[in-house]
Amino acid sequence: MTVESPSVIFALPDARELAQQIATEACCDIGRYEQKLFPDGERYIRLLDSVSGRHIVCLGATANHESTLDLYDLASVVVAEGARRLSIAIPYFGYSTMERATKRGEAVVAKYRVPMIHFVLLFIDSQWGRTKSNAVF
Repeated sequence: MTVESPSVIFALPDARELAQQIATEACCDIGRYEQKLFPDGERYIRLLDSVSGRHIVCLGATANHESTLDLYDLASVVVAEGARRLSIAIPYFGYSTMERATKRGEAVVAKYRVPMIHFVLLFIDSQWGRTKSNAVF
């Protein structure tokens, strides 16, 4: 009988306290990664713990464009490194301020972000074919 490794939670900085609470309750591990900003503004993320063959949860709010893209990049590298399963948990979806257009030509960003994240997960799954993506909203 094979014993499955516990899930691993990789949390963006704004969700680390919540990740610790979840990890304690669910007996999960907390994943470590390095993140920095290059002088030109480009972002860098490098996993410090192995994700190969494991269920990974990426946890982070989408309070702004940077955190949304950080969550996307974190999920992408998790898949590229061979996670068995990916779940994304977004405790705060930061694009809900403008939930509907009131004037012609207004972008309803929340309406565009959910399909973008879902599409990206499906694209990642089909591109690498290593994991079945599972978005959790």
